[in-house]
Amino acid sequence: MFAMWLLGALAFFAFERENENAFPVSGLFFFFAAVTRPEGAVYGGLAGLWIIFTEIIPRRKLTKRQVLFAALFLIPFGVYQVIRYIYFAWPLPMTFYAKTSERNVDDLTNFTSRGWRYIIEYVKIYRYLPLLVLAPFAAMTKALARGEPRRGVPGVRHVLSGISFARRLDGRNTGSRRR
Repeated sequence: MFAMWLLGALAFFAFERENENAFPVSGLFFFFAAVTRPEGAVYGGLAGLWIIFTEIIPRRKLTKRQVLFAALFLIPFGVYQVIRYIYFAWPLPMTFYAKTSERNVDDLTNFTSRGWRYIIEYVKIYRYLPLLVLAPFAAMTKALARGEPRRGVPGVRHVLSGISFARRLDGRNTGSRRR
């Protein structure tokens, strides 16, 4: 289900970048991806950063469409997080605490805890650290060099990346690393 929401979000996001009059329904798709899997919020946040760096900063103005995108993602996600925190009393998903030795909010700052080691190992195994650090800069540099900040990464690349990422996470590549 997560792959479906993410793929829909990326496809609509790419379409919205090409069509100035398109309604920003991708914000809602990113919200559904975020409540399906915790990393979905990262994708919604990256899409928001993309809008900031490729549309808002270069044009120096905020449009109604950009505000709608933010509202369709942030308002439902904020309400969801508040309700979730009231019910569970933990800011992160339960799987994070299942991987920590103690159910204590102090573990959020203990980077040697089992939960943080799990996240750090995941980034190391899939070699995502260079990608996380360099990808936004590479996309912006290429787009700005061409003088087309809105077209830094064509929509087809978004869709193919989403498919590739979903395929990598299907469980076959983790093997004995699962705990």
